[in-house]
Amino acid sequence: MVTLSANAVDVWLTETSDVRSEDLDASRKLLSPDEIARNQSFRLEKDRTLDLCARVHLRRVLSNYARLAPEGWDFRVSDSGRPEIANAGFTWLHFNLSHTAGLVASAVSLNPEIGIDVEYTGTVREIMEVARVAFTQTEIESLQAIEASERSRRFFELWTLKEAYAKATGQGAKLDFRLISFQSGPGGVEARFDPSLDDNPREWHFEIGQPTPVHQLAVAVRLPVNSAPALRFETIRL
Repeated sequence: MVTLSANAVDVWLTETSDVRSEDLDASRKLLSPDEIARNQSFRLEKDRTLDLCARVHLRRVLSNYARLAPEGWDFRVSDSGRPEIANAGFTWLHFNLSHTAGLVASAVSLNPEIGIDVEYTGTVREIMEVARVAFTQTEIESLQAIEASERSRRFFELWTLKEAYAKATGQGAKLDFRLISFQSGPGGVEARFDPSLDDNPREWHFEIGQPTPVHQLAVAVRLPVNSAPALRFETIRL
């Protein structure tokens, strides 16, 4: 069994390009009837495959922390909008899940306000058009001030940080990304929140990373002021 300390955040990764179709077919039995129905609702096969990888990944990850088989986990949505474990006796364990083309990532912690986001960066996008409607003016100006070759990397750093915070708080797509601002420096990631959020950025810790050359990842977790998470990265095969 994997144990968690008070400030531990475990990040688990699965590269879906390594997953064999026969392994996925055998893993479908781990899903609940509701999960199977939702999976089949995706029109495109690639979306069904990625969704299946994510659900199997999460179940296998959680079974590293408790004596419960992967198929035994039940889930629900909390009052704040975050997914959580519904099994009696295991609600002390908290998680967040993200997936994108080629990669599934999850974060596991004893802290309930935990969020993770991972994005595929290999496709060229109109990043400045997105930034102008989702980023603060300071962030937009910082993107404009750097070389075009660095702009995409920095855009995805900012985007995943905002997504991770939105997921950790349960706000998701309801959060106006222009109300949160991030800067990276030698001391790590610094967050600034608009007063309307009624939240203290000093209670949050943010981490960014590139788990593969074409993926950007960010983690957000609420911890006591002046605390820091103990991050561990693990890989898991399906």
